[in-house]
This record gives sequence, C-alpha cells and structure tokens, in this order.
Amino acid sequence: MSEHKTDNELIAEMMGVKHKQDPFVKSKKLFWHYKEAYSMSESLNFDTSWDWLMPVVEKIAKLNYGVSITTWPKEWDAPIVGVQVMIHDNGDDGPVIERHSEPEQMITSIYKVVVEFIKWYNENGK
Repeated sequence: MSEHKTDNELIAEMMGVKHKQDPFVKSKKLFWHYKEAYSMSESLNFDTSWDWLMPVVEKIAKLNYGVSITTWPKEWDAPIVGVQVMIHDNGDDGPVIERHSEPEQMITSIYKVVVEFIKWYNENGK
C-alpha cells in the first residue's frame, strides 16, 4: 500500500485484509482476501457492502468503544426519516464521532464514522 491510503485501505489495514494472489486462479491478478466477510474481491467493498462493513463495526465495539445506530422517528408504523451514527469511548477520554443522514445514506454514514474513528485511533496510538 502506498503512503497515501484510501479510506478503504485504511479499514483493510485495521481488519488485516490481505492483498494477494488467489492460489485457485491461474492469473497473476491480486485479490483482497477478507475472511470476516468470507469474500475474495478485486476491490475493497467496505463502502458498499454490509457484509464487509459490519465486521469492522463489531471490531470497534470489541475494542470497548460504544457504537450506536439510531433511526427516527421511533413510532412503530412511521417511516424512517433520519439516521444517527455514533462511536464513543465507553470511558471519558475518547472521541465522540457522530453523523446524521437520511436513511438511504445509512451505509455511507456508518462508513464515514468508521473511517473517522480509525484515523483518530491510529493518531492516538491506541
């Protein structure tokens, strides 16, 4: 990976995703091997696939950070009109990273909060 990483590469590094040749394919093409999503792909799909993104959210939670995804309104039969995504320290010394969006942009909002968290996490030597 280059010194200037894409956001997907930043997540891949945190998740231990490997860029290597598939032993079952005869071409020399490299693939991304992502065991948490049981996937092998020519591209990184954290920004477009729930199967790729949710294991990242789970890993952040296992690092003892709170992750919440809230929709509103909360009435049972009302349509969802907004989404709030938040990652916060379960103590008092970490970040609160928050984003609001429309429901159609939920995966994008979660992705952007995850990227912002990973950048903070890496900068603070966690």
